[in-house]
Amino acid sequence: MRMSMATLGKSVAAFGVAGALLAGALSFTLRDRYRSEAFLVAGRKVEPPELAQFVRMSLSRDSLIGIMEKQHLYARERAKESMDDIIVKMRRDISIAIQGPSSFEVSFDYPDPAQAQQTNAALIGRLMDESVTAGFAGLRAIEKPSTPQSPNWPNRTVITGLGLNAGILMGAIVAWARRPKTKPVV
Repeated sequence: MRMSMATLGKSVAAFGVAGALLAGALSFTLRDRYRSEAFLVAGRKVEPPELAQFVRMSLSRDSLIGIMEKQHLYARERAKESMDDIIVKMRRDISIAIQGPSSFEVSFDYPDPAQAQQTNAALIGRLMDESVTAGFAGLRAIEKPSTPQSPNWPNRTVITGLGLNAGILMGAIVAWARRPKTKPVV
């Protein structure tokens, strides 16, 4: 006896829908993250290694701790984790990307949109304070840090789509495993 294509299709579809629903529901357990962005322009061309060195110098451990304390960031984490672990987390939340020969974007991700914007402003202020001594004279902000209006993470549509695909794959595997075994004719 062979499994009909309709039965196979129903099984795969059921697993696909279940996967999408489960992934979509689980995506709501993840904390929203908001991104504040701002663009800076230097008075001259900026090379990636030079920018990396400037950022490392300007956003040192001590300066990040100062910003963190002033902005009251990572309160839950500070109660449980070491300061070094929290600094690593903060550095992951900061993004600096070259946008052109003399411009770059500074962004900061955080669960609270107002704090994301305020912290990004503090980061930019720190970079601008250090710019003169680091040879980046003429560094200026094109615009003030954006106030995020909607979360940039998690992307619930993508997560639900991944759940759908995983469910379809699982449904196909289960349908294949449950297929009737035929004995070879001797």
